[in-house]
Amino acid sequence: MSLDPDEFDPLARRKPKPLHPKDPRQSVDADIVTLLRQLMIRVERLEEDMRKVKEKLNL
Repeated sequence: MSLDPDEFDPLARRKPKPLHPKDPRQSVDADIVTLLRQLMIRVERLEEDMRKVKEKLNL
């Protein structure tokens, strides 16, 4: 993760969107998708960090 405040952070939570009167589930579904994407990004970063540690331990 970068310490640059201007860099886009995919792990930052966004403000909840107001519910649309025609489809109240729309924002809930979007929140679930967003959380799943954040989880996938975290897992990918963790896997990358684990690979780096494994490489250093083999040296």
